[in-house]
Amino acid sequence: MGYDFAHWEIRRRGGYAKVAPDIQEGIFRRYAQLGLAIFEDGVEHTGGNSGILISAGQLAEIKLKD
Repeated sequence: MGYDFAHWEIRRRGGYAKVAPDIQEGIFRRYAQLGLAIFEDGVEHTGGNSGILISAGQLAEIKLKD
């Protein structure tokens, strides 16, 4: 979700050339935050699975710039 859904949403809205950069950033941020929420649930239900923690960190680093 955090990686691909934003790309699909932008394409659904007409593509990168038609969607303003600030709107694109908001879309990427929204889906990244949803993805992180899913990872947080996974960490809670698995007792801190290191693979999930690493994936969450990677998603935050790549998709959330601040």
